Amino acid sequence: MTPRRSHTKSRNGCGLCKQRRVKCDEGGPPCNNCTTRGLECFYAAPAPSQRAPSQSRSTKGGSSSLESPLPSHRRPSAPSPSSTQDLDDQGAPSINTPSRSATGRRELELLHRWHTKTSLSFSPVLADQFQDFAVEAAIKHDYLMDFILAFTSLHQASETSDHRSAVAYFQCSLRYQNMAMPAFRNALQSVDASNCDAVFAAALLMMATSITSAFLPLNDGDEPKSVAERIILILNFLKGTSSVTEVCQPWLAQGVFAIIFSLQQSEPVEQDQMRLAPQILKDLNDKTVHEKDLHGIYESEIDKLEFCMKNKKSLAIPWLSQVSTEFTVELQQRMPMALMVLMYWGVIMCQLDDIWWAQYAGKRIVEQSSTDLLRTGTEWHEATKWAMAQIGLS
Repeated sequence: MTPRRSHTKSRNGCGLCKQRRVKCDEGGPPCNNCTTRGLECFYAAPAPSQRAPSQSRSTKGGSSSLESPLPSHRRPSAPSPSSTQDLDDQGAPSINTPSRSATGRRELELLHRWHTKTSLSFSPVLADQFQDFAVEAAIKHDYLMDFILAFTSLHQASETSDHRSAVAYFQCSLRYQNMAMPAFRNALQSVDASNCDAVFAAALLMMATSITSAFLPLNDGDEPKSVAERIILILNFLKGTSSVTEVCQPWLAQGVFAIIFSLQQSEPVEQDQMRLAPQILKDLNDKTVHEKDLHGIYESEIDKLEFCMKNKKSLAIPWLSQVSTEFTVELQQRMPMALMVLMYWGVIMCQLDDIWWAQYAGKRIVEQSSTDLLRTGTEWHEATKWAMAQIGLS
């Protein structure tokens, strides 16, 4: 038997190759794999081609000067002029044009988009808070800055027609999400009056980011997931947002987000046709679910949706974080009635004007749920086609 060749496992590959668990040529950024797939290559540590000669192996073609893979707001401060900068004839540091990395330009692009578009369509009620306060607080709290950049990257990806560019923005968002979470978890351990507004803003962005990420069809390496699987993946994030709100509420009511707790006006769903939705679901529950306890589980969730539709439609957003464990189990098993209730939640999300991510996710939920339900028995078809018609699907 031919002896197996020994090899040395490298830990210097790019971040995307590590995530996909494929061999990286370590020649980037960008490496050949990322170049072929049109992805934005990044390294968690300086790539081999960026290291000083004494720290790297010899490579063909020599070394090149490449940007730092770390986001610019996370990079260490520049070394002092006395140690690295050139001096002029009088021995003072020479004034040269500073270099601008592609990462720095990307973050400026994202922050500009956040200020002029994304923050304004995140939540009409909280537009001022997210446009101004969130950025100001993000200067002090890196996790909030990362969530702002992650969410804005998704917004850009959702409106980018070129697939390769959209994938690049999507991967950029995932990196910012990954960087935000450790610091955010630490902040949750010590919430007080000084940081509760930043923590709450980050929690809302995390919720919207997790919902949108689940339905952007840009993760080429993933196997297709059902709508139920996608929802289950984000449930923990949504429930976490509800917990943060409970912890922060005493301070929030006195701070920049106090407007949330002072809004009392009614905001029902306006379309007359939409008001039929709860009764359609209740009739279907009566017709198809004969086990008493299970019937009650579905009726409870339908009642919550009906309350949102009659009183304040924006309350539909946190509905998913408040569903019962029993309903979640039914959803995991992809039971038709659970999918039907979820699809009607998606229809309500589509009614949330000026909240782009809710409308985006709602439409994808209806599209994917309806595909599954139309493959089941004919008793589900009429209610499914009604939901599709409400958002312009035929």
